Amino acid sequence: MEPDIVVDSNVMRLYGAAHDPAFKAFFSWLRTAGVLACSQKMLVEYSRTGSSLIAALLDELLLASRFRKYSGDQIATIKQRHYKFRSNYADHVHVKLVMCTCRRLCLSQDDSLRYDVTHFPGFAAQAAARPEDLPYR
Repeated sequence: MEPDIVVDSNVMRLYGAAHDPAFKAFFSWLRTAGVLACSQKMLVEYSRTGSSLIAALLDELLLASRFRKYSGDQIATIKQRHYKFRSNYADHVHVKLVMCTCRRLCLSQDDSLRYDVTHFPGFAAQAAARPEDLPYR
């Protein structure tokens, strides 16, 4: 099973600026061994940060074949019958993205997004605000 993870833009913006040792260790792992799972909408959010460091990380992951971009069609296969989302509408695609991945892990500082990831019916997914609270390694 590949070591994939979804990283929300509110965490990714810390790349290159994190002072917290746990986030430094997480980003070091992502650069050297992790697989970043992403969607077009997530890429747009990353680009809005304006960080050249994030752009360089994405390029590095692409070159190392450790970047997985899921298409809109792949994400649309995840159905949410009768599930009432707490997260905002724009984040619903991110919840479904997590369900498309192998390990179903999400690192986000958005409480509502984390709630939806962990409570989405039919899947056993994990979400946390801090990397040490996820089995990402």
